[in-house]
Amino acid sequence: MLDILRRFFSDARGIDWVMLIVELLVLLLIAYEIIWEPWKSRRLATAALRLADSGEAIRQCTPVLSADAGAVDTWMKLLDSWVRESCGALEGRSAHAASAFRSLPGRKDGAYLGIHQAANDSYGALLQRIEILRNIAEKASLYR
Repeated sequence: MLDILRRFFSDARGIDWVMLIVELLVLLLIAYEIIWEPWKSRRLATAALRLADSGEAIRQCTPVLSADAGAVDTWMKLLDSWVRESCGALEGRSAHAASAFRSLPGRKDGAYLGIHQAANDSYGALLQRIEILRNIAEKASLYR
């Protein structure tokens, strides 16, 4: 085996070595694009879906009109904690995704039926953030 390699490279010139190195670097770049980048995208998508699911759980326990102020405050603290946790989790995977999560588009004025008045704006922001997380998961390769 070593004899074959020795004969193969015995007549190699400097340019042959340069071309071999360039070809190896191109193969490494292709391997990076095929293996590493899709893996990072899948990881980001999985994290975004997990965060969207936890946001849905918070949405399910939104205080209704008849809730007292204590329940609304507890829900607001839970929501703030989820937003901070989500920002931290996204920041560790993609600064672009974290930026998209933090910046909320403007929301039309109006009230959500059945939702406590004090939680109305936060509920709208929660819905927008869940939608942003779903978009991140769907288009994870854009947020790498």
